[in-house]
Formats: sequence, C-alpha cells, structure tokens
Amino acid sequence: MEGNHFDFPAGLAVEAVFKYGKNINRGLLAVGLILSAIDVGTAVQQDVAEGSGWSHTTRALVTEGFSWAGAIGGAELGFQIGCFAGPIGCIVGAFAGGAIGGYGGEWVANQIYDSPGSKLSYRDVSNYRG
Repeated sequence: MEGNHFDFPAGLAVEAVFKYGKNINRGLLAVGLILSAIDVGTAVQQDVAEGSGWSHTTRALVTEGFSWAGAIGGAELGFQIGCFAGPIGCIVGAFAGGAIGGYGGEWVANQIYDSPGSKLSYRDVSNYRG
C-alpha cells in the first residue's frame, strides 16, 4: 500500500473473475433459481388460498420463463458487445445485459399477459358437470 491508495491493478481483478468465474456463475444461478422457485411457490399458495384456479401460478410461470430467457439472451449479447471495450467490458456487459434482458423479458410477459383478449389463462374445470 502506497500512501492512501491500494496497489491493485485492474488486470488482477479481471484475472480473478476469469479464474473463479465458474463458481461465481453457479452461485448466481442457484440464487436466481431459488428466487424463481419462491415466486412460483408464492403464486401457488395464493391460488390455493383463493380457490379460484391457477391464474396466479400460470402468470408467475410465464413471467419467470420470459425473464430467464431475456436474462440469458441479454447476458450473451452484453458480453459480446462489452468485449469490444476489453476484458472488463466483457464482465460489465454480461451483467448489464443480463439485468436489462431479465427486466425486458418480464416486461414482454406482462404485455402479452395483460393484453386485451389474452388467452394465457387457466380455467379450473375440476367441478365441471357437463
């Protein structure tokens, strides 16, 4: 340490991310899957408590699917674009692209689900006596 500044070159940080990237990736994936499972589980509990079919569960599943697809696609695209700025750009681009893609996927799911005449709903027919 020299004066009040740490002697820590940016290349060392990038090297550490590339060295431990697989473990970081697995950890973030596990956290994301757990949060998605909690979201869907909460929707199931809400549907069971209301007894009105599976509308909350189907909406949660659609939203999670679109969010994951957007996040994965956004991370890939962000990584490729960010790499034009160098190794640090690859990392920043992947994180930013994943976040933007995840929110974008959620937005698309909400637009589809909330559109007039949407057919993405579940009708409970268990008590149907036709």
